[in-house]
This record gives sequence, C-alpha cells and structure tokens, in this order.
Amino acid sequence: MRDAVYFTPAARRFVISYLGAVLEHHNTPAKFHARENFIRLWKDSRYDFFTFGSGQKKLLKTYMKHLSAAWNQELDRIKGLLGLDEYERRVAKFVGTIIPGRVDHRAQAKTQVRNSEIRVANPTKRDGLFEISGAKASLDELF
Repeated sequence: MRDAVYFTPAARRFVISYLGAVLEHHNTPAKFHARENFIRLWKDSRYDFFTFGSGQKKLLKTYMKHLSAAWNQELDRIKGLLGLDEYERRVAKFVGTIIPGRVDHRAQAKTQVRNSEIRVANPTKRDGLFEISGAKASLDELF
C-alpha cells in the first residue's frame, strides 16, 4: 500500500484550477475563462509546477533569443506575402500577445482626427495658418 499524500486546500485548488484550464484548452479552445482564472491564481500563489535553475534559465534565454529571431523572420515573410493592409488586419493585432515580435510588427495605431477635435494651446490663426511658438503650419502639416 502506498503512503497517503496530503494536499493543503490551497494546493488542491491550484491543481484543480490547472486541470480545469487544461481541459478547457482541449474541449473549448475558443473560451478562456478557466485559463484566465488559473493565471490569476498562479500569479498570486506560492505554488508552481515548474522551477528552473540558473543553468536552465540561461539555456531557456538562449533558445528564446533564437526563437524570437525566427518569429521576426516569419513575420517579415508574412508581411511581404500578405501586403501591409492585409497583415495589419489579420496578423499584427496578435504580435506582442500571442505571437512574440518586434514593435514594428505590431498593429499601427490608426487615428482619425477631425478639425473640431484639434486643440492647440494659444493658437493664432492668420490666413488659414496656425502660428505655434513662432512657426507657421497648416492643419495638414500639423497632422
């Protein structure tokens, strides 16, 4: 007969939450409720399933460096293949969250500014131009 193993209530909740997250991933991959709950619990918990020593951390860092370079090459290839507009629509929103990548691979902020939304501190308008700190510029040149 095996020796009995005792889990504290907190350890039991941690393991059950982890198993729930794994099952959710396999059974309903479009839902994230159990996985998000596990991550919140894990961040505030003293429990962990994996620990790394200094040699393992160094090896992991080296692998991540190579993987990051490979991801950046792949993102460059996809951007060239899809074109900028299609890449922005389909891929860029995931860079930095699900997919690692450089800042220039992330979605570009697209802002639309109407003239009524422009606020300039103490502008002086003369002949359709705004004078700001001694420099003159049209609205098109400002934005």
